[in-house]
Order: sequence, then structure tokens, then C-alpha cells
Amino acid sequence: VVSYHASDPVLSDAMTAAPRTHAKTEAGVIACLVAGLRVGLNCVVDRRNYSQLPDHARAVVQRFGPAMRRFGDLSVAYSHANAAFDGDAFRANQAPLDELRAPLTEALQLLNGAGVFATAAGNCGFPLCVLRDAARWIPRPAAPLAGLGRVASPVCTGCALAGHCVGPRRTYLDAFGERGLVAYTAVPDGLGA
Repeated sequence: VVSYHASDPVLSDAMTAAPRTHAKTEAGVIACLVAGLRVGLNCVVDRRNYSQLPDHARAVVQRFGPAMRRFGDLSVAYSHANAAFDGDAFRANQAPLDELRAPLTEALQLLNGAGVFATAAGNCGFPLCVLRDAARWIPRPAAPLAGLGRVASPVCTGCALAGHCVGPRRTYLDAFGERGLVAYTAVPDGLGA
């Protein structure tokens, strides 16, 4: 699993606080794929990169796609940050879910459409209501996930996917309240297709 938060080297350096490592990271990902290893890219989404997620997805396909030997060699997980070493920077860089929904959805569609498995659900992912325009890439409902700073909000109580969603992060609710959280009134068509 490799951290790949931005396709732009300057933004990558800012997000990782590891200057001049972007080109080395990309070379390492390509080397792993050429060697036949499975590679998972993790992209933490926050205020600094959410508007560029479609560019991130296109870069993943263009830069790493040719090195894939077979389907499944490369995957991307978009993660919803819970904390950071620098707490002040973390609080300043949180992004409202309603603002990041469209670019996140577009990135998922671009990657999955190009044969790169991409998700934004699961323990480190987003509440499932953020993925309402990408229900096809929401994993089929399974046992509910708990912990990791997640809490149920009043909006979640009546959600049709409440038992299968990780819910919002406490840090998100502290910063934005229920902004961007919208309960599903029914299980969406195409869920987990």
C-alpha cells in the first residue's frame, strides 16, 4: 500500500511533508507493478486535494495503467482523514462532504471505468451517503463496521444503509455538524454492482 495523495508533485510534497519524494514514489509504484506485485494506492482526501480528485484518477490511469499486467494489480482507496500528526493542520484542512462528493464520484467513475478498482467505502472511507451518485461502487452490505472514531448522527438513524455504513467521523461532526449527510430512504439501485 502506497500513499499517493496527489498527482501534482508540489501538492504531494505539501500533503506528505516529504519534499522531492513524488517522482520516487511513482517510480516505485511502476517498479512494483512491472514486477507483478499488487499495489494499492491510498489517497487521503482533504481540503487541499479534493477538487483535483478527477485529475488524480486520470494520472493514476495514465502513469500506472500501462505497467499493470492484469486486472486487479492496481487499486485505489480514497480515505477520509480522522487525525494527523499536526492537529492544527488537520482541523484546517478538513473538507465538507457536500463539496467533495462530486469530484470523488467522478474519480471513482474514471478509475473503475478504466479497469482500476477504486473505493471510498470501508473503515477508512466515507459515509455511504457521500457515494450516493456512485452506488455501483459501494460494497454490497455486510456486517456493520464500528470504531475508528465513527459515531452515528441523528441523520443516520433513519438511513436504509445505517447498519452497513461506517458513519461519519466524530472529528467531522465536530467541524461541520451534519453538513453533507443525507440518509438513504431505500437501498439504492445497483448497489455493489
